[in-house]
Amino acid sequence: VYAVDPEERFVYYYAHLERYRDGLWEGMPVQRGDTIGFVGTTGNAPPDAPHLHFQVARLLDATRYWEGVPIDPLPYL
Repeated sequence: VYAVDPEERFVYYYAHLERYRDGLWEGMPVQRGDTIGFVGTTGNAPPDAPHLHFQVARLLDATRYWEGVPIDPLPYL
């Protein structure tokens, strides 16, 4: 799942999800506390180690959200 902030400055990436939440759709606004998916072992995650890959990136072009520049989210959390 990729989520972009309203000002299109940052993209938040959630990976290795077992599944998305029911009713999640592209372009859907999400807020703090919303469930977007459930932790799993998809992709290259080991099958015996469910986990969430969370990444924050600075957007250079909102139409190419997968090409953002990764940043350390800790100072912002």
